[in-house]
Amino acid sequence: MEYTDVAWDFDGCLYNSYDHIISCVRSAVGRFGYSATAEEIFPYVRVSVPYAFRHFAPLCGCKPENLSYWYRAAGSQQVSDLVQPYDGLPELLRDIAASGRRNHICSNRKSTVCAAYLERDGLLSCFDVIAGPDMEGGIPSKPKPDLVIRILKEHDTEPPRLLMIGDRELDLLAGHGAGSDACFFDPDRYCTEIYDAEFRTCDVAELRRFILG
Repeated sequence: MEYTDVAWDFDGCLYNSYDHIISCVRSAVGRFGYSATAEEIFPYVRVSVPYAFRHFAPLCGCKPENLSYWYRAAGSQQVSDLVQPYDGLPELLRDIAASGRRNHICSNRKSTVCAAYLERDGLLSCFDVIAGPDMEGGIPSKPKPDLVIRILKEHDTEPPRLLMIGDRELDLLAGHGAGSDACFFDPDRYCTEIYDAEFRTCDVAELRRFILG
């Protein structure tokens, strides 16, 4: 079936943001006297940032919400020069939009921050819906399917017509939970696990073929 809609995870999939995320986590745990290397932090933020907080909170002698506060204070909610789109994806996004298909953001990051990055890079016009947990009324984060369902409802799209693309299992679970197909896209080639997905690639050219044929 041809896809009419493509939902992109933001961090580690559309944008290379792990260096910035790790820097903010290091700053947060450092507030409690704990020194963590990037190598120590990375496996946990690859699952999710809240998962990293739950791991490091006992080591820091605090609660996960304390780390979340200092993580945000370190600049995680601001536009950073460290966060850049992966090579080849801006061109693909523009070609998807030009083909009459719709791009969307489906992220656990605030939708307002995602939009700020897209606007900075001249990509905002390529997207229809920017879905994040901060949307009106509040929406549960991935792996729950609510963000994907919100996108489907926005254009009355049938679930099989949407492809959810992400670099973590929680993205794939959210897509499948909404009844859509999922593509595991790992541009940094970090992952060694095999996740359930209709497509799996590290290559932008192959990703283009999945979507545009």
